[in-house]
Amino acid sequence: YPVCRYGNWWGSFDRQGWSLCPSSSPYIVGLERSKSNQGQNDYIYHLEAAKCCQGTIPFINDEQDCVIADWVGSFDRSRTWNLCPRGYYLSGLERSHGQNLHNIEKARCCKPRSQPLVYKDCYKENVWSKFDHHSSGMVSCARNGYYITGLYRSGCDLLYCVEEFMCCSMLSAIEDVKVLKFQVRSGCGLALIKIDGHDYSKHGRGYNFVVVDGWTGKVESRVYFDTHANVGNVNNMIKFIQGIATSKIVLAAIQDEGRKSMTSEAYKALLTIGAKEPMKRDYRGSFALIGFSGNIKPGFVKQVDNLKGKGPSIVEELITLPYTVCRDPRDLGMRTGKIKDSQISASSEWNRQHGPDNARLYFRAHSGRTGAWSAKVNDVHQWIQVDFKSSTVVLAINIQGREDCCNQFVRSYTVSWSNNGKIFYPYKHQGKVKVFPGNKDRHSVVQQLISPPIIAGYIRVNPKSWNQHISLRLEFIGC
Repeated sequence: YPVCRYGNWWGSFDRQGWSLCPSSSPYIVGLERSKSNQGQNDYIYHLEAAKCCQGTIPFINDEQDCVIADWVGSFDRSRTWNLCPRGYYLSGLERSHGQNLHNIEKARCCKPRSQPLVYKDCYKENVWSKFDHHSSGMVSCARNGYYITGLYRSGCDLLYCVEEFMCCSMLSAIEDVKVLKFQVRSGCGLALIKIDGHDYSKHGRGYNFVVVDGWTGKVESRVYFDTHANVGNVNNMIKFIQGIATSKIVLAAIQDEGRKSMTSEAYKALLTIGAKEPMKRDYRGSFALIGFSGNIKPGFVKQVDNLKGKGPSIVEELITLPYTVCRDPRDLGMRTGKIKDSQISASSEWNRQHGPDNARLYFRAHSGRTGAWSAKVNDVHQWIQVDFKSSTVVLAINIQGREDCCNQFVRSYTVSWSNNGKIFYPYKHQGKVKVFPGNKDRHSVVQQLISPPIIAGYIRVNPKSWNQHISLRLEFIGC
């Protein structure tokens, strides 16, 4: 834990009201109790303190997003878990006027604002003996980096009947989140279903499916149904779709022909994984889908279909896993101006006409301004920086050379990030600073994935090699 402090509840938990962690260290990892001489008098005022810690890197300085969990009903029942909402961590408790366990009526639950609504890992910490009435002291999640997200009450209504803590760790944006590129192509003679460039399609006539776990990215099944040759495969396909568990990414593509023998029930089954009407039900038509098995469809769900002779259907998407991290990736605002000039800075500029506010993707020279940011000097210590003003997920970077006059572009670069604008961390892959390939000419846009993505308030691009002079335009993709 980066920094931990004790929340002194010695007086506050003796009476009705809230007992909270300090805002600088908002997440509870342990609870301290005092000793009770008699078990039948082990009332909740024996809860004396909480061990409160900051979030893990990179969420140390992130603002908190907090909610109130209503435990009025749950703590009234024995043998019941009382939990924060998924993705949130315990930050405080509210008690009513009574002295029994059921008088803990509400919990304050917080998470780092940029932390997705998912835990990296959870386990149950057995505290039945450590939290007994004849014991005293701090009882914490034993595993480092884990925070309390819930309390389990056993059969009685006294403090020692808190017998388990639910302990969960934070999903680290640097270690545990990844970006995958999904490409689905449907056409006459070939169906391709690619994940990060690897083709998983079975290349069978009819409907080809690849099912991917929406949390881990693991390919769980690869099948095809030739509905043209065998009418029984229509029902087999319906059963397959109906059997897909929730939170799965479903990729589908027709190869050669997929209209014959199809029924209204089969088309309805496709709708459940994200297909949309009207579908072009044409002989030898093409159909490509990036779908999802769940009642709420994420923004990455996309369908393309074409009539016979109108060419292949192709869909492509960048998806972060777990998908809750960034449901709708988009341009973050360099090109559109959502990122203001005041948010863009650089280590140097050739002169004011070559300033960092020219570094917007597709920016064109005008009014005396040149068609890119250009550094004052050419060395590996130059950088251009964006202040996003809040914690932001960066999934990819698009980079481009100078638009006007000169054949200037960046051939390679590194990336660094910060949450305070003062201390920057280099982006690494397998323990080494990652060098990203840049441009080979000044006009083409080259996209590089940031996988795992960066979640930070500031980002810097550091050119490492260039053609003629350090000049660039760029855009960031994320949410």
